[in-house]
Amino acid sequence: MTMADMPQADEAIIDILEVMGVVVTLDKNTIKIKVPSKLNGGKFDLSNSPDLIPAIAILALKTSKPIEIFNVKHARYKETDRIAVLARELSKLGIKVVEKNDGLVLKKHGDLTNANLKNAYVYKTILKDANLEKADLSKANFCGATLDNQRFAESDFSYADLSYTNLFAADLKNANLSNANLIGATLHSTDLSGKDLTGIKLIQANLFSVNFTDSNLKNADLRGADLNN
Repeated sequence: MTMADMPQADEAIIDILEVMGVVVTLDKNTIKIKVPSKLNGGKFDLSNSPDLIPAIAILALKTSKPIEIFNVKHARYKETDRIAVLARELSKLGIKVVEKNDGLVLKKHGDLTNANLKNAYVYKTILKDANLEKADLSKANFCGATLDNQRFAESDFSYADLSYTNLFAADLKNANLSNANLIGATLHSTDLSGKDLTGIKLIQANLFSVNFTDSNLKNADLRGADLNN
């Protein structure tokens, strides 16, 4: 196998690992690596391979010098803002992070610490009959997900991206949906009565048998929404 046989721009991971001191051997259909005790740092333009951002960023846990990732401003508009999420979560582990408009500078700073990392990415996931009651899902990204028969009672969805999701018979009792993005979403048999829906975006949403009784829809945007109640 040669480099030319490897698909997609993510093949750049081989060159990056070699820059960081990893010995990579390609032998037919096998990749072998030999890793030093500490990796080198480096500056990496991932403009053509933004999917490598998390994989390269996490290597800062094992480097002796800083890692800089640049030219990836477009990664802020992926399934989630990858730059912001990585900056927030890796800093919890003791990594010194400089968040830039188009990337990150990451450097191990002292001892690493244990931390609870928040997953804000549920893009295009199918979740059925799950229990996420009282979950902190603020600013989470559920874009394109299927959320059938979910229990979201008392969960926080403020500023969450629920665009183009399918919500069927979801339990949203006392859930916070203020400023949530539900553009193009399909809500079926969902009870939104008595809720604070301030600033919610329901542009071009499909709403079937949705109960809005006594809900606060101040500044809500329902342009083009299909109200089939």
